[in-house]
Amino acid sequence: SSGVVNLDPLKKALRAVTPPPARQAGERWAATDRVGLDERDDTGVKLVVEASGRNEVWLWPDEAEWECDCDAPADGCAHAWAALCALAAGDVGRAADPPALVFELKHVNGRLTATALAREDGVERPLAGGAPGLDLDHTVMHLERLARGWLGGQVPPAQYGVLLAALVTADEVRLDGRKLEASRVPLDQIALVEPLGRGYRLSLVDPPEVVCAFEGDPPLLASEGGLRPRGTGRLDRVQLHQLRHPLIFAAHELPNLTAEWLPALEKAITVVRRDGVPEAKHGGLELLLLLEERPGLLEVTPRLVYGDPPVAEVRDGELLPLGGVRALPARDRKREQLLLGRLQQEIGLRSGQRHRLDGPDAARFVRSTLPRFTGTVVGRGAAEAYAPRPPLVPSVAWRSGGLQVGFRNDDGALVGAGRVLDAFYRGEGAVALGGGGFADLPMEWLQEHHQSVALAVEAEGSAGRHLAPLAADLLQAMGTPAPPDLTSLVDALRAEGDVPATTPPSGLMAVLRPYQQQGLDWLRFLAEQGLGGVLADDMGLGKTVQSLAALLSRKGEGPALVVAPRSVLRNWINEAARFTPELRAAVLHGNRERTYEQLAAGELDLVVTTWGTLRNDIDRLRAVGFASAVLDEAQALKNPDSLTAKAARRLQAGWTVGLTGTPIENHLSELWSLMECVNPGFFGPRKRFEERLARPASAGDPRALAAIRGRVKPFVLRRLKGDVATDLPPRTESVLRCGLSPAQRAAYESVRKGALEASTGAQPGARRMQILAALTRLRQACCDAALLPGGDPESASGKLDLLDGLLEEVVDEGHRVLVFSQWTSLLDRVEIRLRRAGLAWVRLDGSTRDREGVVARFQADDGPPIFLISLKAGGTGLNLTAADHVVHLDPWWNPAAEQQATDRAHRIGQENPVFVWKLVAEGTVEEEILSLQERKKALADAVLEGGDGPGTLSEDDLIALLQPALV
Repeated sequence: SSGVVNLDPLKKALRAVTPPPARQAGERWAATDRVGLDERDDTGVKLVVEASGRNEVWLWPDEAEWECDCDAPADGCAHAWAALCALAAGDVGRAADPPALVFELKHVNGRLTATALAREDGVERPLAGGAPGLDLDHTVMHLERLARGWLGGQVPPAQYGVLLAALVTADEVRLDGRKLEASRVPLDQIALVEPLGRGYRLSLVDPPEVVCAFEGDPPLLASEGGLRPRGTGRLDRVQLHQLRHPLIFAAHELPNLTAEWLPALEKAITVVRRDGVPEAKHGGLELLLLLEERPGLLEVTPRLVYGDPPVAEVRDGELLPLGGVRALPARDRKREQLLLGRLQQEIGLRSGQRHRLDGPDAARFVRSTLPRFTGTVVGRGAAEAYAPRPPLVPSVAWRSGGLQVGFRNDDGALVGAGRVLDAFYRGEGAVALGGGGFADLPMEWLQEHHQSVALAVEAEGSAGRHLAPLAADLLQAMGTPAPPDLTSLVDALRAEGDVPATTPPSGLMAVLRPYQQQGLDWLRFLAEQGLGGVLADDMGLGKTVQSLAALLSRKGEGPALVVAPRSVLRNWINEAARFTPELRAAVLHGNRERTYEQLAAGELDLVVTTWGTLRNDIDRLRAVGFASAVLDEAQALKNPDSLTAKAARRLQAGWTVGLTGTPIENHLSELWSLMECVNPGFFGPRKRFEERLARPASAGDPRALAAIRGRVKPFVLRRLKGDVATDLPPRTESVLRCGLSPAQRAAYESVRKGALEASTGAQPGARRMQILAALTRLRQACCDAALLPGGDPESASGKLDLLDGLLEEVVDEGHRVLVFSQWTSLLDRVEIRLRRAGLAWVRLDGSTRDREGVVARFQADDGPPIFLISLKAGGTGLNLTAADHVVHLDPWWNPAAEQQATDRAHRIGQENPVFVWKLVAEGTVEEEILSLQERKKALADAVLEGGDGPGTLSEDDLIALLQPALV
């Protein structure tokens, strides 16, 4: 009662914070019996105020404090003031229980039955009977509408969601008479891992606190404290699908279970392991690089591992246990990918794979790659053998007439130039040292001078003096002064100083022109130095007389040998008798025993033989030991694999000179063959020369071209007629184009299309031969269709018609003409036309026996005006200055062959201007041949005269020749 407790402090405090309107409402509620006692204890009293709702108020008089469950904005409210007023008046009875909504649930055979009850004044009755005091919300009313068929009976599983929505709004829920709380918050399942035989079972189960489960939509779980829907945590659809049934893992699959499945599940739900299921080993992810030394190798193995020490390794996307570990740590795939990407970026290797590196690769790896690695390196000691040493620097010296090129470093280690060059060409930046370790190559210096070093290396072991120009170049590149003897030799070879002037030898019955005297001086200088060379003067500048003068100056040192084509054999003997009668000369051909007897008796100064005799008698000729050898028309040596070239390389002579106006006709291998004969070892092994110099030069590499040009130039004397023979009359070259007759046109197109079809699908080697054969037939069709197999001998020829008119005009004007063709069958066709036209002619081809007689008849003042000549038989060794017109019926690939043929007329002794006519069929392969001739000429000029050299003819180039259509 109010007499027991002093309410004044509480009343004073509450009045101070309660607004007047709230106090007035509270006094009204207290006066109308809206306040009832709910419970009391030693410190305070709990009252219930039934006004705008049901609110509970706690009053603590001794502490002058209060509390109300309303949400009034002020600290004091109408409910607290009403409770205080009623308590002060002593007019407080026991509060009546409010109406309540109660759900009675029962568990029947795994299903739920539900009954809704209304409780008023302690009495419960079915909700359907009415409850005037019960304020039902819309969910319960909705439930009543939906559940008319089952409320009060068994709940369909599909309606569990509707039921749960109502249960959470009820004042009380009982299951089988036991109170519980209903909630929409799911109760998540757990992942249970348990042993199963020698393996393991993983299943999705309800947590152990679940008393019973009701399968429906949603499934409902009843536990000690409540009723909640079944949840699946954060499992995704894939995981739910995989776990719809228990999964069985064999014993060997335990790493997959512990490293993959369980870590992924633990991120979504609780995972429970039964006894006997190993716990995962924990450890960080680390990138290792294992280095191990093997004989001559460094073995490098990147590894991506878990743990320290490692318990598992990632290899090929799989996580593998190490050292008997059964359970593996949880995988961090994102970081795995990050580290693998870093491994690839830093050192370009794949994890888990052994990489065995040989010496240079290992040195490059240790020097350049290993420092970029940011992981842990295991076994660094294995890398010590490949640690970089002081870099190499070039060393060039000229001693005892020989060139020595090497490389050394500050530690005194010396490495041969051959080994350095091999490493450089392999793309290696370091080379092994004899005492261990690797040294860096001088890459920048080698980039600039590797071609010259290659020449020096390839010529090792050969007579050293021909390396003098190369030695001077390398010493200059090193900034090292050249020795005086080297300087004087090189200056003379390069004509930077004067080649010692000589006087013509006594007994020379010729007055040498100035350039011929210079040639003699040059030849004698080479001979004195023991160096071979190539006299590459244009045809007609007197290479024969210069050579004979040089041989005459060496008379007494031993016999000299001249090797020449059979067609000019007699010419050499005649020229020797004319210009050097003091030389006792003989021919070595046919019946040769008498000549060999004279040689053995010392009765001969000069022996002239043929290339065929050289091939057949090389052993006997090699045994003679000639003091000098002259190789005339030395282009015969262009194929280094031919028996002729092989025999020439075996020939023993104190001094050798080659004579040719065309030292390069098609390929740079021809130059190798020629120089190998006159200066053995000049370019070194052929294969290395082709790989390192010839192929790059043919492809247009300026450094390779410069290296070959610089190597060759001091040993090749090349003078053009236009430069030195200023007294020669002018030469005019013209191209006369003609159309094709219908027969030629049809034949040409048939061959061209057939060749294109045949070349498709053929093997590369066979295709090249097919194309070359087809191109020959195309060229024949351009001249006369009758040349083709099955050709009509009466068919018309546009080119021969053009020739008829040209010859008639030339002859009518009083000129004489040389007509060249590759094919004797075409010359046969020309003869028919000449006979019909009543024109006189002579002819020279491979079947001609009396060459000198035929030439003499043409050269005679009253000789015939026309000379028909096959290119092979009459392209060299003839002096035909009676002619001042030259006709080439069929353009040939090699411009040098045409040039030599033209030079039969345009040479010393010619007094008239020379006109050269090339007959070309329009819109055919012959026009492409003209372009090809320019390319081949450019290649020779690039090496001999410093021009830009193009590439050689490829198979694609050959196929392209078949493409042009007729116009």
